[in-house]
Amino acid sequence: MWVAAGDILSSTWAAHQGTMCRGVNWQRFSQDQLLDICQCVGGLGLAAVLRLMAEDHAGATGGLPDLLLWRTSDLTAKVVEVKGPRDRLSNQQRFWLAHMANSNIQVEVCKIREPSSTSRK
Repeated sequence: MWVAAGDILSSTWAAHQGTMCRGVNWQRFSQDQLLDICQCVGGLGLAAVLRLMAEDHAGATGGLPDLLLWRTSDLTAKVVEVKGPRDRLSNQQRFWLAHMANSNIQVEVCKIREPSSTSRK
C-alpha cells in the first residue's frame, strides 16, 4: 500500500511532536513548511535521502548540503553546498550531491570568491 509522504509526516507529527529524537528539531520548521518541502522535493528524493539516513545515521549525516531551497509556487527544490575561496568538496559531500542528483533533486555548488584586492575609491 502506497502512502503519501505528507500523510506520513502529518501522522508522525501528531503522534510524536515534541518527543526528543536524535536528528529532529521540532522548532526549526513548522508542520506546514515540512509539508511544502515534501511536495517540492518529491517522493523519490525524500525516499533516497531518508533511506540512507535510516541505514547509517552517523555516517550519512556528514556531508549533507548547507542549504535546502524550496519554492511552493512551482513546487521545486534545490540543495546547495557553499564553498569558500580555498574550500573543496569532501568525498562525503560529493557522494551526497551525486546521490541527490540521481534521485531527481536539483543540486548546486556555490563558490564564494574573495573580494578583489584592488578597491575603488
